Amino acid sequence: MAAASAASVHGVRGAPVGAPDSAASTDTGAEGVAEWTVPLLDGKPPPARGGQAGLLIGNLFIVFGGTFFKEKFRYLNDLWVVDTDSMQWHKPSAEGRAPSARYGHAAAVVGTSVYVFGGKGPGSSVHNDLHRLDVERWTWSLVPSTTAPPLGRFGHSMAAVGDKLVMFGGWDGSTMFNDLWVFDTAAASWVKPAVDGPPPSPRHGHSLLLAPAANRLVVWGGWAESPRGLPDYRSDGRALNPDTMTWERLRVTGERPTGRYWHSAGMVADRYMVVCGGWGASEMDASAKEAAAASQAAGVTGGASAAAGRTGLAARAAAAAAAAPRRSRSLWVLDTVERVWAQPVAAGRHLGVRYGQSLAVLGPFGLLFGGWDGVKSRADITQLDLTPVLGDVGSASIADDASAEAAAAEHGHQHAHAHDGDRDFSGGPAGAHDGGFGDEYGAGFGGEEGDYADGDYAQ
Repeated sequence: MAAASAASVHGVRGAPVGAPDSAASTDTGAEGVAEWTVPLLDGKPPPARGGQAGLLIGNLFIVFGGTFFKEKFRYLNDLWVVDTDSMQWHKPSAEGRAPSARYGHAAAVVGTSVYVFGGKGPGSSVHNDLHRLDVERWTWSLVPSTTAPPLGRFGHSMAAVGDKLVMFGGWDGSTMFNDLWVFDTAAASWVKPAVDGPPPSPRHGHSLLLAPAANRLVVWGGWAESPRGLPDYRSDGRALNPDTMTWERLRVTGERPTGRYWHSAGMVADRYMVVCGGWGASEMDASAKEAAAASQAAGVTGGASAAAGRTGLAARAAAAAAAAPRRSRSLWVLDTVERVWAQPVAAGRHLGVRYGQSLAVLGPFGLLFGGWDGVKSRADITQLDLTPVLGDVGSASIADDASAEAAAAEHGHQHAHAHDGDRDFSGGPAGAHDGGFGDEYGAGFGGEEGDYADGDYAQ
């Protein structure tokens, strides 16, 4: 299987196959300005959805499951793949029994296998099963455990550290979790290791990423509950040292993102955590403000239907304004070594309000698929090019400096929360097993790198 490198995924760079849609792209060429584009993909795309698992293994962007709303919540357990060399959608015919339809599950890659844990299904079903997809043979299998598994949950997150799966947090519909679990894929066992330091507060819809350059596992964001039972969209983070199994506060400098959950995050060059989209208080305000601003820019007073039919100079001016370089609420980067947040200037088709989407990172590029925009589920893919921001990935600063602002200026040149699932849940079987992760599992980062539920799709 091809290694995941910038060279092996030339389609994402805008080669003839997979080149960005010129109508939705702006060729900024401005140093320090990231760019959003819409790549051209061949093949039949999957139906719209949010809350799916999406990750990269070799040159394949794999998407599994998710949900959409059409008269009721409908859950999916289909498998789709983008070949990033040819930029083409495929629907592989995997043998074995796939996981049942679900959303809010977590997935991670160990070797040539994708592991999927948990998630919420129809009715009150909340899962605590672990499945393995062998990408070389395209076979699904249920992974047994010699020890008791974690409680069923969704909205949790999972990352691979060598041949171990590290999982944190989640929700079962009544209880929010802040427990840490480790699954040893070689020993086929779940362990709840002892940890020191103040852990993150219970939450779901957060991100958990491995940052090898910082030798940390980073938890950021998510939805916690306030003492009054109201949503508490978090903007804080914690870092876990895998050598000492100690939690520490993620003390950062620079302006940081507002609290959010169901965002997507990816690690660039083992160091830079890219955060895209998410839902929080500011997104609720932004959805209304951005719709009003777009209408005003196009000279539209007759609502969305009139805006959709607008042509001519005003419409082109509105499109140019939407694509112009600016700081987007949707895009943030954290240097996990220096612990500095930056909000890059970006041009092109900005992501706008989006949450529950999947993000795959290929070198300095990101591919985002699906999610919800506050009104409906999405089935589009958006490409993010961070090359002008990160330069030679891993060596350039992402500081929010005046040069990026100047480049943007010189160049001159998006809904009410519609989804968090139905709220009638029950937990899965209990399981807790104390043990160590640091010494028992080895320090550091060594080791190796169906059917549709409920019928119709959202359109």
